[in-house]
Amino acid sequence: MKKYLLLLIFFLFIPKVKGIQINYSDYGEFSDWQEEYVESSELVDVEIQQRFKWYKFERENGDYYIESYNSPLFPYRDADDYFWTDDPEYSPIKPISIPNRIINTQRLFQYRDMKPIKYIYFLKPYSGYLYHIIPEINVFIDEEKIAYNVYCSKCSGGFASAINDGDIYQTHAYIYSNHFLRLDLKGYYDASRIRVEIYWYDNSLVNKHYELAFSAINSSNPPYYFYQTFDQKFYCNDISEVKKMVHTLDHTWLYEPEWFDWEQSDNEIEPSLTREVDEITLYNYRDLLYRYYQLNKVYYDDNYYLSVLDYEYQPDENDYQYYYRYRTREILTDEEPTTDEINNDNDDIPHNNMPEGEEKSVLGDDNESVINNAPSLFPTNSSKPTRINNIKRKDNQVNDENDSNENITPYLKPEPIETNNNFPSVSAKPEVINQPEKGFSKWFLLLMIPSSYFFFKKWRRIL
Repeated sequence: MKKYLLLLIFFLFIPKVKGIQINYSDYGEFSDWQEEYVESSELVDVEIQQRFKWYKFERENGDYYIESYNSPLFPYRDADDYFWTDDPEYSPIKPISIPNRIINTQRLFQYRDMKPIKYIYFLKPYSGYLYHIIPEINVFIDEEKIAYNVYCSKCSGGFASAINDGDIYQTHAYIYSNHFLRLDLKGYYDASRIRVEIYWYDNSLVNKHYELAFSAINSSNPPYYFYQTFDQKFYCNDISEVKKMVHTLDHTWLYEPEWFDWEQSDNEIEPSLTREVDEITLYNYRDLLYRYYQLNKVYYDDNYYLSVLDYEYQPDENDYQYYYRYRTREILTDEEPTTDEINNDNDDIPHNNMPEGEEKSVLGDDNESVINNAPSLFPTNSSKPTRINNIKRKDNQVNDENDSNENITPYLKPEPIETNNNFPSVSAKPEVINQPEKGFSKWFLLLMIPSSYFFFKKWRRIL
């Protein structure tokens, strides 16, 4: 039984543990916005604004270009500003096929004609004799025999008139070996219309050689439009067996012809001996050209803003600056409790006839211990509350190796602030942290005595 009494006395004299109560003053006014970083704490309330430089785009027009063939200085295309180019002249050069290009084709015949023939050259006759009997030379234009003039470098007398008199059996008209004869047709004729008949009498067994040429020019060394070399083997017993040689021109005769300029025709042209024809395809095209432009970034000014009035401007998210403002509060000492605190404490104490100045505790409904001391225990003339200022400032840097993550992290990405720059005022309510008194109530201990008795009694039986 003595053990229980000692246990009871021990619990009755356990002192109460008094809790900690911190009283704060109201926050003061906010400071002006500044770029210098301010660290938040229990006594410093910090607001952060992220301000930007603001810009807009101004358009600068470039030239008109084929789509995707624009200058790199003007990368943007105006789809509403365009036009079609005019049809250029037709060209044989095929254009490149690209988007928004219309290519037209035209079938065309290009031709040129050979310059006409006026002179026939009989060159370098040769056989086994010193001279060669040529009784007749006839020239036909479209089956019509024509007259001509004769020039011979070395021939028999009367040769010029004899060879065009129609007598093919005469033997007094001859030309010496390796000399030449030129026939002037007295006009210009298409080479395809000319036919030449040459009569040659020779009773030797040697091959007969000569050259025949046609040109439009009279000179010692003219350009030959048509040229051919002949080597023939024939034999004449007498003049009645005179050899007739007929020559008409074809493409095998072409040598160094001269041509007129090229002409063109939409109609089909047939080629011939004296006409060259090329069928060609001509092209022209129309292009769809668009206006291209560039956008130049123009800033509102060099300052940083939360917003600007001009709606055309937008924030540059790569060029910003954090701004800070702060307000402070102070810790009030517990030397002088306020009147409200005293009244609240008195309301919670039961009105029993307790001696004045004796300390009582009551367990409130909210499980908080309220401590009430008699008014006479507080000094009547107390000094003013002690003011403690505690503001930590750093340079305009969010992270520092001495800072704790707990204080810095909330300000790395502040919540968006309304763009009207009207910041809501923070109500200056005092923040009081009241920690409840910790300890055992004497009344509670009295209620525990019977329970403790039965507990120890039962425990003793078990032992």
